[in-house]
Amino acid sequence: MATTEKIRLFQFEPAWGLPSASPFCLKLETFLRMNRLPFEVVPGASLDQSPKGGLPYIEFEGRPLGDSGFIIAFLKQRFAIDPDASLGAAERAIAHAMRRMIEEHMYWVMTYSRWLEAENAPALRQALFGTLPSEVAATVFARIREQVRANIFGHGLGRHNREEMYSLAIDDITALSAFLGDKPYALGDQPTTLDATAYGFLAALLVPPIASPLKSAALALPNLQAYTERMRGRYF
Repeated sequence: MATTEKIRLFQFEPAWGLPSASPFCLKLETFLRMNRLPFEVVPGASLDQSPKGGLPYIEFEGRPLGDSGFIIAFLKQRFAIDPDASLGAAERAIAHAMRRMIEEHMYWVMTYSRWLEAENAPALRQALFGTLPSEVAATVFARIREQVRANIFGHGLGRHNREEMYSLAIDDITALSAFLGDKPYALGDQPTTLDATAYGFLAALLVPPIASPLKSAALALPNLQAYTERMRGRYF
């Protein structure tokens, strides 16, 4: 359904050469670009204004909407688009399972590597809070860091030790590589909704200067690097 109004996209600021530091923000922007939907990024996004207390969120036709998954479902219906139209029921089920693996499991280990690995703290603090006075940035970073620690523990992954957590996430990245194989896109010759998630999270893992055993495992899988560059070249 055509419209002259642009989708207003609220997301975390650009970092490390990426449009956003957040894999969920990258996922949503990738989906918008894949489907050539009219949008504009609104600078200075605030968590306080988000309908679900997180980023990304959008405003469209006077309606705020949060959560990247719900936003994508809304956009598919509102604009009558379905990049998954060619998929059968089994392929849709596989895509659903892969997305859950990436977003609900591997994501938390990526978050651990960003926030709770001491060697990565300076790069993350600079990327997120580099415009703040150093003392303020350190205080804010430390407060969020402890909340992240509690969230990962609450999820369950944080109850494992460091080596166990990374081993579980390496299983995820290995499975993603095996599933992709030599296909151009996650489910074949044409990109689907799953590719928005896969690219968003792989770019957030591979591009930033954040070291971890998970990143090392991903870098050892050439098809993941080639896929990430292919998606980035096509849409960004």
